[in-house]
Amino acid sequence: ILEYGFNHAIKKQKDEAVLEFPEPILICLYEAKAVPAEKTLEIRFGNQGVYHYKVPVIKYLALSQEELHQKNMIILIPFQLLKLRKEIEKERTEENLKALKYLVTHDIINSIAMNVEAGNITPTDGRKLKSLTLQLYHHIYDKYQEVADEGVSEAVEEALILDIDIIELEHKKEMKKKQEEVDALKLLLQGKSPEEAAEILHISMERMEEIMKS
Repeated sequence: ILEYGFNHAIKKQKDEAVLEFPEPILICLYEAKAVPAEKTLEIRFGNQGVYHYKVPVIKYLALSQEELHQKNMIILIPFQLLKLRKEIEKERTEENLKALKYLVTHDIINSIAMNVEAGNITPTDGRKLKSLTLQLYHHIYDKYQEVADEGVSEAVEEALILDIDIIELEHKKEMKKKQEEVDALKLLLQGKSPEEAAEILHISMERMEEIMKS
């Protein structure tokens, strides 16, 4: 972390006599009860003394959904799958399998959808996060036959793939709408009337008026 901070400070250096380090955070993705809340590196500068470089530690799996949102850590939402890893590894009970299905189809999907709706991430980001969740799910849980036999994998795939397709469709519609606006403005600047531009672009006059007002 110190090395990363040093390289970052060098790249962003504005004053040759000043090095400004970023504020680092260490994120533990796995359950780690013994990990302290802070890591410290003692740096000895000879006659200039000793400096303690302190880095706060965040235990990811201990965070609630609300805390993830507050800390702007939505990018790590696929790793919520690790919450049930130990339980599933130990025993594939009906209760554990239901919890796994609920975690993906409710908690993870809802968190991503909520952040897309709030504008914290783009629809494309949401699609990527769901795709990563699906990949990580298969990487962790495909080895357990009970997960497939109880229909958990099927439910997870249906939820994620369907949602990914919906987000992709919404993204394409959004891009098409923006392209329409650009094309319409170009035609108007070329001297075309709104009626002519609408006919060329095969859009309604209502849509043309909407573009002209925006």
